[in-house]
Amino acid sequence: EQQFLKQFWRNSLQAATAAHVFATLTRYRNPSEAYLCGLLHNIGQLVLLRRHRQEWLQLWRDHNEAGMLAAEERSRFQDDHIELSARLLTGWPDSELLADALRYRLEPASRMRDASHLAKIINLAAALALPQRPDDAAVQRADALFGIGEALLQELSQQISSEVSRVAEGLGIDISADADTMAQ
Repeated sequence: EQQFLKQFWRNSLQAATAAHVFATLTRYRNPSEAYLCGLLHNIGQLVLLRRHRQEWLQLWRDHNEAGMLAAEERSRFQDDHIELSARLLTGWPDSELLADALRYRLEPASRMRDASHLAKIINLAAALALPQRPDDAAVQRADALFGIGEALLQELSQQISSEVSRVAEGLGIDISADADTMAQ
C-alpha cells in the first residue's frame, strides 16, 4: 500500500503541475482549476482502495497501465477509477466541464480535437504524469493538442519535475521511486 501511495501522490502532483503549466502556456482562463483537475484525476483510485483494499491493490500491481487497470476494475467492481474520479466532482461549480476533463483523459489526441480546452489540458497532463521524460506518444499528443514541439516539451517537463519535487518536499510527501514501483 505504501508503494501505491507514493506512486499516487507522485502521479497526482505531476499531473497537477503539468496541467497548471499547460493552462498558463495556452492561456486557459483558470490555471488553478486545471491544477485541481490534474490533482484529482486519479482520486477514484483511493475510493476503490478504500472499498476493496486487498483485491484492488492486487489489480493495481498486476495492471500497470491506466486503461488496462480501468477495464479490470469495471470487470471486477462494475466501476472504474476514471469514472469514479469524474463522478466525485458532481455538484461542483462547472462540474460537467471538470468531470469531462477527467473522464476523457486517456482518449487519443485524435479524438480530442473538439474537446474543451480544459479536457485537452488534462489529457496532455495525464500523459506526461507517467514518464520521467516525455515519450514519443506524449510528444505527438502535445503537438496534436497544442502545437507544442519536442524541445519545448522537454524543457517544460524538466520544470514540472523540479516543481513536483519542491512541492512534495514542502508537503512532506515521499514520492521517491522504488525500483519495483509500477506506473499508473
